[in-house]
Amino acid sequence: MRFSVEPTSARRVVRQAGDRVEELTDVVREARGVDAGDAGSLLVGGAVSVFFEDRAEAVEKLRTRAGSVVRAAGEVIEVYEAGDREMAQETEALARRGEVSGRGGLA
Repeated sequence: MRFSVEPTSARRVVRQAGDRVEELTDVVREARGVDAGDAGSLLVGGAVSVFFEDRAEAVEKLRTRAGSVVRAAGEVIEVYEAGDREMAQETEALARRGEVSGRGGLA
């Protein structure tokens, strides 16, 4: 099996994922900002507040993990591109010395 990565497309996907992660920050803020006073009863309002605070904590953990994955994916793309540049430089150096066959391999 052969894999091929198009860094430009991969970067676009990682950027879009990063945008979605940032949207989770807004979700957390909104969940923590729920006004439970509109619930009509102190007991129900308290339960609603606890529920949304718990959900906010869960989403915050998800946002943190997703952010780590997005950063790691960005680093992987950079390493992939650096490897491509290094291989290209090595192949070019071998070609200059006449050590590379026309089929993409060593002579």
